[in-house]
Amino acid sequence: MKKIIALIYQSYEMRKLRTPYFNALMAIIGGILIISGLAWGFLHTRFPNNFPFSNDNVINLIAVSVYTFLLLGLFSLAFKKKDLQKYHFAEKQLKRTTFFLIIYFSVLMLLLITTLLLRAKHVL
Repeated sequence: MKKIIALIYQSYEMRKLRTPYFNALMAIIGGILIISGLAWGFLHTRFPNNFPFSNDNVINLIAVSVYTFLLLGLFSLAFKKKDLQKYHFAEKQLKRTTFFLIIYFSVLMLLLITTLLLRAKHVL
């Protein structure tokens, strides 16, 4: 897992982004959240919440924000920037990673949208 995050981090660093470390962590966390959204969609469950609000949209927004920041904190503790800089990858491998990330997130978003639409029509 550390090598994958290092590969994503260095592909962002190669493109001279301002915050490659944050972007790499958020790419992994975003993928986890999208996959968990797919799982919740297939399981016909709601996003877990423990907040005393009556508006479902507010509850979901707060829940996703809390879970995102918790994951960000855990990942930043588990994968230090210095550890990610120790790995060395070829430039060709870094460019393939960028292409793979674009395809990966596009497919995940299409699956998520399809799941939500099917669930709204009560097919799933």
